[in-house]
Amino acid sequence: MELWRAVLIAIANGLAEILPISAFGHFEILKELMVDHSDAFKMIIRFSCVGVMLAIVTFYRKDIARLFAKKSRSELFWILLMGLPSLVLFCLLEGKFPPFFYRLSVVAAALLIMSLIMLNFDKLTKLAQKKAKKRAELKASTALLAGLLGSISILPGFSRIAILMMMGHLYNEKRDIVIRHAILANIPVLIAMVIKCLCYGGIDFVTTNFAPVALGIVVGFLTSLGALVMLQNINKKHDPLRVFGWYQLVLALVVLVFELIK
Repeated sequence: MELWRAVLIAIANGLAEILPISAFGHFEILKELMVDHSDAFKMIIRFSCVGVMLAIVTFYRKDIARLFAKKSRSELFWILLMGLPSLVLFCLLEGKFPPFFYRLSVVAAALLIMSLIMLNFDKLTKLAQKKAKKRAELKASTALLAGLLGSISILPGFSRIAILMMMGHLYNEKRDIVIRHAILANIPVLIAMVIKCLCYGGIDFVTTNFAPVALGIVVGFLTSLGALVMLQNINKKHDPLRVFGWYQLVLALVVLVFELIK
């Protein structure tokens, strides 16, 4: 694979796996833009996840160390529960849906639905808070429910990070805590992506494409680190769900228009 392709794919993955946007949805759009439906495209995405994980561990190193302390192990358990359903469904169903779900028009429709939910989530939260005033902390059952809803993101167009953030808001979690939980819950899925890649020809791919893979990991790390800083800065002044909800709304409309006129 050409190095410029590896860089572009790793940048897209580094952003999509951190920000509350649909990773699989963006990959389908990128495939069309690059006219690349090869296995190499998927391999670079998977290997760049190593860089994404390293960025998350680097950025949240203090929080991760705290999670393994005795007093915080329940929080670690919740995060694992949030990531477990997506991990299982990814391993079992990834790439096995009918071609219909991967059409750009269908992806754009899913992006549109996701964006409208994100943009109107404040109204839903106000209604939910009337029944959730006493739930100041995320519980095991609600963490698992959040994970089950987040697993919808295996379909292109839906965002796991955004769904987990919204579920956290429903239970009165603060925005910075919600973001941290959502991103840390993504680590099991990222690990599964890399392991699945290694089990299905990944080792042979590395031996023949070492430079693109290495570059993808480095670029994935730097891009993800930048995305984490950006998300933190946006969170200080704005609601990330609304910011990226507007972004996905515009993207969905652009893709739909493109599909109509082509």
